[in-house]
Amino acid sequence: MKKLILSFVALLAIAVSAKQPNIVLVITDDQGYGDLGCTGNLVIKTPNVDKLANESVWLSDYHVAPTCSPTRAALISGHWTNRTGVWHTIMG
Repeated sequence: MKKLILSFVALLAIAVSAKQPNIVLVITDDQGYGDLGCTGNLVIKTPNVDKLANESVWLSDYHVAPTCSPTRAALISGHWTNRTGVWHTIMG
């Protein structure tokens, strides 16, 4: 049993010492899908957001709610928006 625990601790130490990626999550509010140059808008110029989108992971199949609080609750919890219990924008 001691060998098993020691092996687990050694494996955990190796995993923790591995370099972790930096994650920056950008969430915008009150924006439609076609409001950015990277999604095909030819009128609105968004060069910095376009560059960021081209160098990043794009969550194209992530579905949002019409207001920000249910969207954030779904993203943070990993649950479908209707299952989070957050229905409206939280004032505060």
